[in-house]
Amino acid sequence: MQTLKLGASGSDVVKLQKRLLDLGLNPGPADGKFGPKTETSLKQFQTNQKFLADGIAGPKTLAALFPGEPLGSSLLSYRAIELILEFEVGGGREYYESLLQRPTWPEGASGITIGIGYDLGYNSVEVFNQDWQKLPNIQRQRLSSCCGLTGEVAKKRLASLQDIIVSWELAWEVFNVVTVPKFYNQTKEAFPSLEELPADVQGGLVSLVFNRGPSMEGNRRREMREIRDLVRKKDVNGIADQIRQMKRIWEGTSIAKGIGRRRDAEADLIEESA
Repeated sequence: MQTLKLGASGSDVVKLQKRLLDLGLNPGPADGKFGPKTETSLKQFQTNQKFLADGIAGPKTLAALFPGEPLGSSLLSYRAIELILEFEVGGGREYYESLLQRPTWPEGASGITIGIGYDLGYNSVEVFNQDWQKLPNIQRQRLSSCCGLTGEVAKKRLASLQDIIVSWELAWEVFNVVTVPKFYNQTKEAFPSLEELPADVQGGLVSLVFNRGPSMEGNRRREMREIRDLVRKKDVNGIADQIRQMKRIWEGTSIAKGIGRRRDAEADLIEESA
């Protein structure tokens, strides 16, 4: 979740207002518009916490309002982060710690994946070592041998790595510090004028690139090329429609249902921002 203050609007403000209402304060209706009532309620919360009552929901205030929750980043809205977490780690920490602390192979052309959707198959040894320098050296060395391996070759390595555990704390740190900025920048390069669109539209497109990459080449990428043009035109509904049309690519495959759900969720997020 980004820093919020008077004049802000959007889904992050709705979440803030709902939380203030839950706490018995009166920010007005949860309409996504950060007005004087929301500011006054936030100042009251800050006073209760013995914080500086400046009416600005910065990192310290947000952490107190939403203890233990992923709050997004300075680049993506809360709803966008929530969407990515839903499809990468089943929604968050509880699912991750029960099923995904150990390396996985998500099928298809994927490589060995650790943390929150970090695919070793599409990272070099040098980049992986930099991104995951807080992993113990022995674990990092073993995992680095999987860099560049995808598909069935990667699948064959999976069993030998099941004693390795990546904590949620480290996974979340790498996701916020490394992964989100990386894919945000890739999305900006793929879709010029991205930053002129609403935050949730940007987030839906970052999720798309996170899942598919930024390539524009070939018949499987024709919708990506269409989206590039629609971003320039700020045609939000057209972007959502092209994302849904992508589902043709996976028809008849074992991952069609899951990928279809993700494309629909991305399109819904984008449409709802219009």
